[in-house]
Amino acid sequence: MSDALTPVFGQDGWRFAATYCNATGAVVDLPALLQESVVVLDGKEYPRQILKFGGGSKLRPGSSWSFTVAAGEYLPKGNVLSEGRHTLRLKFGGQEFGPIEFEWRK
Repeated sequence: MSDALTPVFGQDGWRFAATYCNATGAVVDLPALLQESVVVLDGKEYPRQILKFGGGSKLRPGSSWSFTVAAGEYLPKGNVLSEGRHTLRLKFGGQEFGPIEFEWRK
């Protein structure tokens, strides 16, 4: 399973896709993992601010789940990303995704 973050096109700021694999021996609660997740942008941690979830909330051991993370879900309201190069990592469910470097332009 990949620990990569993949850019996804959108008009609402940066957005990246990831796939989480439940490597534990137990069923995990995906909304709880989302709520506990953190992005690390340019070395600074930002906990999840908004929780939107649809679909089955339980993930069995060995199963995987693909999802996206977006700026508006983690960065505080009014936080504007400056133009230039940035580095992003995601901490989710005891796993770390990235880092990925990206160029941001307004």
